[in-house]
Amino acid sequence: MADINKVVVLGGGFAGIAAAAGLVKSLGRSRGVEISLVSRHNYFLFIPMLHEAATGAVEPRHVAQPIRRAFRGRGLSFVKGEVKAIDLEGRRVETDHGALDFDYLVLSLGSDTNFFGLDAAKPHVFELKDLADARNLHDHILEMFERAASQEDAAARKRYLTFIVAGAGPTGVELVAEIHDFVHHTVLRDYPARSLQDVEISLVEMADRVLPGLDQRLSRVALAKLQAKRINLLLGTRISRITDTGLELNGEREVGTHTLVWTAGVKASPMLAALPVERDRMGRVVVNQLLQVPGYAGVYVAGDSASCQDPATQKPFPPTAQVAIREGEHVARNITAAIRGGQPSPFKHVSWAGLVSLGANAAIVDFSGFRIYGRLASFMWRVVYLTKLPGRQSKVLVALDWLLSLFFERNTAQSEGG
Repeated sequence: MADINKVVVLGGGFAGIAAAAGLVKSLGRSRGVEISLVSRHNYFLFIPMLHEAATGAVEPRHVAQPIRRAFRGRGLSFVKGEVKAIDLEGRRVETDHGALDFDYLVLSLGSDTNFFGLDAAKPHVFELKDLADARNLHDHILEMFERAASQEDAAARKRYLTFIVAGAGPTGVELVAEIHDFVHHTVLRDYPARSLQDVEISLVEMADRVLPGLDQRLSRVALAKLQAKRINLLLGTRISRITDTGLELNGEREVGTHTLVWTAGVKASPMLAALPVERDRMGRVVVNQLLQVPGYAGVYVAGDSASCQDPATQKPFPPTAQVAIREGEHVARNITAAIRGGQPSPFKHVSWAGLVSLGANAAIVDFSGFRIYGRLASFMWRVVYLTKLPGRQSKVLVALDWLLSLFFERNTAQSEGG
């Protein structure tokens, strides 16, 4: 019997799904090739729209595509489970559903939230990384208004209605703008008039500007838009302590709140820490230009797990969805070349676009130096992401969500138990 090339992809995020899609396209159902994908969720989540799912702009499940459906009949075996151990020498992956041997491995385990030394405060902080996070945040915001509505103590009521987002990167900026629109355009209509004066929405950032990774002019436009919404911008500010009733800023100022959403940074998956490989300061695996782990033939890394130096900047490629997709696609091509006796190629990538939503009818877009903002940018943001959203059903459902939002308010029903 001919030897079988076993290819295992770990992770169902942007990089993992892109790698799996590329592999099944070129090798799916080929004789002598077995392709497996392992993910803790049975769905691929389109994270760029998660802030809208958390604030009722779109139905959360509409931005999630079932993995089994996406790869149905395409020659891929899916395993829903947690990765427990990775043995690079023995070429085996242990999951909570058994072991998988591999000839080729793609490490695309994504990232974890980086609390920068405040890990003990994690129980008091909301994250925005999966469907459960989106639902929990949506229900929590509504619960804060329910509690404030029956609260006579002014200080307690103020804590309930103070909402803080940490981190002014794209995720933080998009989320704080959506929270503002959700609260002011929908939620406040159902609660006592006194609630309006107690609502405070803040964005905290250690840098001296919002969107520090984008062009300065676009950063200023975003700043002006957030200020126009009367969002409290706390730039050059460090969160030094977090409790269940508030937080401390710069080691001195205390702010009472029951809602802190952390989008301030990421670090590599802790699964990578046990591997006998070189890692960078973020914990990502250092790879060569082929996206291979030096010393381990057939082991590739993509997405937030990879630290690959950009020859143009001499810095690692940023942990963005755009880079993750390109890396996943490239890994698939190199594995295909190796199996078919071809030559692998070095990874090259030039970022062509930056898109950030600023709430209803506003966004900023940078297409390779062509920069626009306002309503046209908002339309382009929606067109681009609708195009990239996987699955025709998801595209139709999200488009309908957006269409219906023109005529109806966002849903303020809490989930069962909310």
